[in-house]
Amino acid sequence: MSRLLLAFLILPLTASAADEGRLSFLEQEVRNLQRQVQILSRQVDELRTQPDRLAPGSFPPVRAEPVAASAESLPAGSTRPGGGSFVPA
Repeated sequence: MSRLLLAFLILPLTASAADEGRLSFLEQEVRNLQRQVQILSRQVDELRTQPDRLAPGSFPPVRAEPVAASAESLPAGSTRPGGGSFVPA
């Protein structure tokens, strides 16, 4: 009977030690995540304060040359230019 009582007294201590290791790990993870959030917040703030690099008038307009394509220019059954059929893997 005394051994059973001793086992009941020691059992919470061993569970507590396992929980301590887990708690320590989770605390470290929280610190790492806080550090990452802080770094990303700084990056967002830097991007907000930079002038717009992609403002509407900042680049000259791109002019694409029209490509003439007809049904005769592609082989029958082809799904891509060049004659090969696309077969997903």
